[in-house]
Amino acid sequence: MSGSSFCYLCSKAANGEASEDLGNLRLMADALKGYPSGAKAQAETAAIVGLIEEANRRACVMASVWHDVEWHHSGDVGEDTVEETLKKYNEEAK
Repeated sequence: MSGSSFCYLCSKAANGEASEDLGNLRLMADALKGYPSGAKAQAETAAIVGLIEEANRRACVMASVWHDVEWHHSGDVGEDTVEETLKKYNEEAK
């Protein structure tokens, strides 16, 4: 059977969806270590994993801000709630 060892990571990457499969990206980085000419591709794959992990960490920090803005746009909270959350974020982000 062809492909699927990494859940068709190549197709996900071609469609801009590789970040949704961090586990298989890590496995791919490890697999590339086994090839004599794989060092550069392994380093790039590992760098991509690092970028995705950093983006996820940064998104986690933004979650409360995004939550309150989303709820404000949906009419569930007032602008004052968003402003309070933004002030807290700005203080913590220094």
